[in-house]
Amino acid sequence: MLGGTATIANPASASAPVASPDFGYWISEASKLLEAKAPNYDGALFCAGKAVEAAGSDVEWARARNADGIAQFHLGKLDVAIAAFTTIAERFSGSIDADRRYWHARALINKGIALGALGRSEEAIAVYEDLLARFGTATEPALREQVAGALRNKGVRLGALGRSEEAIAVYDDLFARFGTATEPALREQISVALRNKGIALGAFGRSEEAIAVYDDLLTRFGTATEPALREQVAGALRNKGIALGALGRSEEEVAVYDDLLAPLRHRHRACTARRGRRGAHQQGGRARRARP
Repeated sequence: MLGGTATIANPASASAPVASPDFGYWISEASKLLEAKAPNYDGALFCAGKAVEAAGSDVEWARARNADGIAQFHLGKLDVAIAAFTTIAERFSGSIDADRRYWHARALINKGIALGALGRSEEAIAVYEDLLARFGTATEPALREQVAGALRNKGVRLGALGRSEEAIAVYDDLFARFGTATEPALREQISVALRNKGIALGAFGRSEEAIAVYDDLLTRFGTATEPALREQVAGALRNKGIALGALGRSEEEVAVYDDLLAPLRHRHRACTARRGRRGAHQQGGRARRARP
């Protein structure tokens, strides 16, 4: 029986080479490692490198090089990351293809972020201005998101240079372009820019104007449920309280902080009630078991 089984084996299939993982596998693994709760940047860098090697098109190559640059950024190799983003932007600088334009814009955003992290704010601003010049009038949703990000980041870099008036003007440009947008990514950009504008106004001692900006943010996003927007709402309440305190309006300041703390109190009461119900249920269970 055993001998007979051996004679029907296919030597060709036994020696057939195993296919190597393809681009889809490597880029998926790189993305998972980058986006994990506990990211593994060394692992992501390895997988991104394999994805670069396996890329079957220049768009796949750009996606892999972008992942490589992000991993390098988080590993503290900022100059290497900048070089990766630069190669993508240079390769697609003259393209009119939608996918290539997207990766061009995204590479410019990431390059600007890396330059900012190095404190090279002037260079970062120049990169954001390049993006705005190329894609500022784009109508594609993916490019609109990159434009909004470039405006927000440009405002941050201007603020870092002490050019707060220019930063405020950039935030106003962002509101004019995207203030009525309904896309989640653009709403988040608007919320961040509103909070940043309020901070810049507060730094000038323009507390009344800052409060008006925070009120705008709270009107727009006060009932939002998305975590990113809730974070900006909480920050706006805190900063509004600070601005009211600077104006000597203590009672209003306290009321704002009460609003900020209300969700925490609500959660505390809910947890206490649940514990109470759980305790009552357990006691009831014990009483029932004690009956004959």
